[in-house]
Amino acid sequence: MNHPLARSIFLLALVGLVLQASTAAALRQYSHVRDGTVVGLNFGIGWAHTDFTENGTAQSTESLSALQGGFRFGWAKSEYLMYSLDVGGWTHFEQDASNLIFTGTVNVTWFPGGQGFFVRGGAGGGFLQLERVPVGFDQRVRYQEPGWAFTAGLGYEFRLGEQFALGAAFDYRYLPIGNFEQLTDTKTYNTGLTVNLNWYL
Repeated sequence: MNHPLARSIFLLALVGLVLQASTAAALRQYSHVRDGTVVGLNFGIGWAHTDFTENGTAQSTESLSALQGGFRFGWAKSEYLMYSLDVGGWTHFEQDASNLIFTGTVNVTWFPGGQGFFVRGGAGGGFLQLERVPVGFDQRVRYQEPGWAFTAGLGYEFRLGEQFALGAAFDYRYLPIGNFEQLTDTKTYNTGLTVNLNWYL
């Protein structure tokens, strides 16, 4: 997903998918009934970078794009409010290095007016994992550090059936990792644009 053409194709496909969903929803209107168990998936593209201090100098890595996805299990109290446990990750691979961000957060999603638009936020835990091939070595070395994780997002979902909704969302994740190997004040930022699928059981 680092190539601009690949990103453009994905974004166009995402827009087309949402437009197709909106057309289908317009043909047959389903009410946004939310009451009980919710199971969901999301997948798309994400961007991430890390800020840190090394030897007293503040630095930041370049923003990398890669695949991102997750799973959701929750409970809808009403058409307006949903509680869920969301787990997900972002991972970027290169020939001699790889980055992984994983989070598990308890989220609250609010649907203003009980319709398709939503905003959500939550907190929990996660970890940052880096794999590198140090100079002079022929094998990768893995570094991993846990920390707090905070998330916020917004989006819109179209109800395509009595129990199924399809939509798109923009989410933001923040992981204040702290000390990480020889680095201090490490903070990781992750934004994602994903397709969201929810089943209201």
